[in-house]
This record gives sequence, structure tokens and C-alpha cells, in this order.
Amino acid sequence: MATKRMLLAGGTTATIMASIPALKLHAAETSSETKQIKITELPIYSSPVNEVKFEYVEEEIGSFRSAISEVRKSVWSYLDSVKDTTDSLKQKYETGKAHTTELITYIQDDPAILPRAGVITVAGLGGIVAGYKGGILRKVVLSSSAMAAAAALCYPKEAVALTNDIYNITYDAVKPLWEDSSAAVEEKVKQTKEVLNEKKNEVKEKIASKPVDKSLMDMGQSKEEDKDMYTTRGS
Repeated sequence: MATKRMLLAGGTTATIMASIPALKLHAAETSSETKQIKITELPIYSSPVNEVKFEYVEEEIGSFRSAISEVRKSVWSYLDSVKDTTDSLKQKYETGKAHTTELITYIQDDPAILPRAGVITVAGLGGIVAGYKGGILRKVVLSSSAMAAAAALCYPKEAVALTNDIYNITYDAVKPLWEDSSAAVEEKVKQTKEVLNEKKNEVKEKIASKPVDKSLMDMGQSKEEDKDMYTTRGS
């Protein structure tokens, strides 16, 4: 019996040992067929089983929205057509502004008198030309105004000082006029108040000096015999 058990055990062990290489070979074959991928290569979303088809359906709009759309398209077309013109005008304006600023700075900072005198003279001649169709008075006014503006542009500090001096002189000359008028108005108001007070006092004196008819007084009595009952009514 012991020998039989050993034979059975030996057979079983031999069977197991014989099956191990087969398992190893199968595992090796299986691992060689699989392909390893990285986690980052895994798809996030699953692929749809059935392919989804999309179809574009244009929205139906009403007459009001259609009219607004046409107006909007017309406006944008017009703006696109004049964009080049506005850009050109804007560029010319900026260029002219820069040249004018540079010229004014040059005239104001130049210590020589000739450039400033030339600007003032040209401004005066321009005023005469502007008032060519008018009379002499118009020519004088326009040329003087143009020369004054040019002089103020060429001599800004002197123009400010002169303007302040003219303002002070004019203020000092006109100030007594409204001060006298305000003083006269205050005097008239004062006289009017005095006259009203006098009239009021006269009326009070007349009322106080006039005797009172006691027969006309009504102390609240309804009958003559009840007059003693209301002697303190007016107290």
C-alpha cells in the first residue's frame, strides 16, 4: 500500500511538472500577442456605435427681421466703402495738426522778430481780403481782429498780460456806475419804507383819537335785560 501511494504521488508530481512548461509557454505566447499602450493614449470618450449625421436647417425669419438685416447690410456696405476716405482724411488731419503745432512752436520760441511780424502781416492782409466786398469799416474790423489773433498767437504771455490789464481798466471804469445805481436803489427803498411807516402811524393815531360810540358796541347780549350777565366777556 505504501508503495502504491508513493507511485500515485510520484505520478501526480510528474503530471504537474509536465504541465508547468505548457503553462509557461501559453503565458509567453499570450503576452507576445498583446500590445501595451500608455495611459495617456487611452480614449476619453467611447466611440459611438452608429455614426451621427447632421443636417443644416436654415432658420425662418420674419419680414421685420429681414428688413432690419437688409438695412444693416446696406449700412455696413456704405461704411466699408467710405472707410478708405475717412482714413485718408484722418491721416491728413493728423499731418496738418502736427505741422501747425510745429510751426506755432517755432514762431513762439524763435527770438527773431521777422517770423512773428510776417505772421501778423499775413493775418492782417487776410482780414482785408475777407472784407473785400464790404465797406471800409468791415475791412478794418476783420483785419484788426485777424492781426490781434495772430499777435496773441505769436506772443501768448504778452497777450495774457494785456488782456488782464484791459479787464482791470474796464472793471475800474464801470464799477462806479453800478455802485451808484445800487446806492440810489437802496436810498429809494429806504425812503419808501419811511413813508409807509409814517402813513401807518397816522392811521393808528386817527383810529385812537376817534371817539367810540358805545351804542354800536355789541358785547354779546341778546337782550337789554341780560347785559349785566356778560360784563367780563371782553376781559
